[in-house]
Amino acid sequence: MGCGVERLSYAVEWSETIVDFALAHIDLDRIYALQLARHPLAGRALASVGMQQEALLRKRIQKGGLVEDIICWAIRKEDWRGKERH
Repeated sequence: MGCGVERLSYAVEWSETIVDFALAHIDLDRIYALQLARHPLAGRALASVGMQQEALLRKRIQKGGLVEDIICWAIRKEDWRGKERH
């Protein structure tokens, strides 16, 4: 159990850093992330930094011999809670 929690913690920290940099420092209005549907830990990390699930792209890419579903997550600057830190 500890390993999953630690991985999630790192993923959240990295995701927050990327979102903050994109929205606060290079002044983008919106960013998005694509998640393989079979990796729910990635989705939990994206949700925990305020990203919202926008779409499920069924059988969108081929990876490792499998045709994979992709989940699209996004956040806009106006919804980014990190902006109050600056």
